[in-house]
Amino acid sequence: MGQYYHPLLVGDDGRALSANAHEFGNGIKLMEHSWIGNDFVNAVLSFLHENPMRVAWIGDYATDISMPFEFGNGFINSFEEFKPYYDMVWDKDEIPHITHDTKPYELDFDHKNCFLVNETKGIYIDFVKYIIENRDRSWCIHPLPILTCIGNGLGGGDFNGAVGGEDVGTWAFDYVSITNLRPCSIREGEYHFSEELPF
Repeated sequence: MGQYYHPLLVGDDGRALSANAHEFGNGIKLMEHSWIGNDFVNAVLSFLHENPMRVAWIGDYATDISMPFEFGNGFINSFEEFKPYYDMVWDKDEIPHITHDTKPYELDFDHKNCFLVNETKGIYIDFVKYIIENRDRSWCIHPLPILTCIGNGLGGGDFNGAVGGEDVGTWAFDYVSITNLRPCSIREGEYHFSEELPF
């Protein structure tokens, strides 16, 4: 069976947002929307512009994962702490949803001069460099949904992890933001994601 995903963004004040890829004309399986240039992922990014929030891309099978429920550098340490956040995205109308009308920022979503920052881990991704190194024919897997997803591998449409599987979900519930200024006080990370093995 296919697994569906909704992102969850949680602010410092505890207020949360979610989103549904269908509202942006995309499929809600992970790999139906996890690519550079996707309007749905871009809308989520717009809420993270100079605005760090805890981010998790939560699959509807995520309560079945066998690994420990430990995310966000101690933010979540157990299934009992995770379940209310799972319920937020999978109980309809539980929290506000990002739509075309609520997009607050206009960014250069060619991803030129953009940096994805994990403020919890002190690491950033240079999108220009990432795209050059990860372009697979005519498209490129977007790192945000993959790095923040919970439940990958439990359903159809998930990332198969041929390249980069060890990094899947390692940013879940970390504070993530996007900026147009290169961070100077944290380290640059290099991530590679592909569903095909290199020859």
